[in-house]
Amino acid sequence: MRYIIFKLALKNIFSNKKQSLLTMLGIIIGIASVITIISLGKGAESLITNQIKQIGTNLMAVIPGKSEDGGGPPPIARGIIITTLKEHDANLISQVHDVEGVVPIVLGNAVLSSDIENEAISYWGVGYLYPFIQEVELKEGRFFSEREQQNNAKVVVLGSEIRDKFFGDKSAIGKNIKIDKQNFKVVGVFDKQGNSFIFNQDNQVYIPYVTAQKILQGIDYLHVLRLKASNRDSIPFIQTQIEHILRKSHNIDDPKNDDFSIRTQEQSLNTLNTVTQGLTIFLAAIAGISLIVGGVGIMNMMLVLVTRRTREIGLRKAIGAKKSNIIIQFLIETVLITVFGGIIGILLGVLISFIISFIIQYLGYNWDFLISFISVVLAFSISIIVGIIFGLYPSIKAANLNPIEALRYE
Repeated sequence: MRYIIFKLALKNIFSNKKQSLLTMLGIIIGIASVITIISLGKGAESLITNQIKQIGTNLMAVIPGKSEDGGGPPPIARGIIITTLKEHDANLISQVHDVEGVVPIVLGNAVLSSDIENEAISYWGVGYLYPFIQEVELKEGRFFSEREQQNNAKVVVLGSEIRDKFFGDKSAIGKNIKIDKQNFKVVGVFDKQGNSFIFNQDNQVYIPYVTAQKILQGIDYLHVLRLKASNRDSIPFIQTQIEHILRKSHNIDDPKNDDFSIRTQEQSLNTLNTVTQGLTIFLAAIAGISLIVGGVGIMNMMLVLVTRRTREIGLRKAIGAKKSNIIIQFLIETVLITVFGGIIGILLGVLISFIISFIIQYLGYNWDFLISFISVVLAFSISIIVGIIFGLYPSIKAANLNPIEALRYE
């Protein structure tokens, strides 16, 4: 009997293909959205992890301003400039055991111009150890020296894209280029580095941080200190030493009054992944609302079908069909519609995720195409649950029809 009911339910679905497809549209959109969003969340996590691994897990950063409780962003990330971090601090930290190098960093925006081209860019004022700390290679020329750094030399190293925009096929080494109307001599060009987090490393220029301070900005403080530990295991020791040094240097007695933050790559990874996971869950929950909307649509459509098939239901009850047979038939139809919709939604979600991942990879980001098995199982299970919940009322309504009145229905 159950086989016959199942076969009859399938026949009713495929005899009304267009109507069935429209009925499952909400489920398809909802499931595809959930799969896509979770996949993008996993991809974003992989991007962060890959970038951290690429940069190195033994790097640390000292940022002016105390982070908020709970690991919130330091003031500089919120557009607040703190002027307490100085060159003297960098010199003291460089003497800590197991610190292989320290790079002071001053960030700024300027107009980069030549005789034939000009562009608004971001520049990095950095220390001469920058290529060593970041482990980046130069394609042409050299990086500036310690002497050039100390003498406020107006020298610049270009990112590969900046070099191509301003010099084309010609060599850039030895040529002059203006940063905010100040002439700088090009001494080197970085090899292609690609995108890192939210900025394009190949679209930056790098100058001595002292030059950035004295000539371009007129300041005496630093925006960031980046340092390299000899190994990952030494990071806790180094962090403790830096805290002691900066508190003494800045006359801080109570750690609650710290005017600096120390970030490790692992901390940054955990923070960013937490944000990404939270955002993914939030967006997936919003996308899941469309499943409820789809379920309501299915319920309304099944109620319409009950009305259309009133005589059929009456005939079946007249020849001995039980209420349970009618309920089971309509429930099977509803569940099959949601299951088919769920399968199509999963396939569509995977396809969309793949296309988006391909585009992001094409743009130069180290992004992995990932589909969570749990998300697929969850989406499929939800489609079945939606079918049962929203198919129950129409099924019971159909089962409760009076066979005599149903046969008279026109």
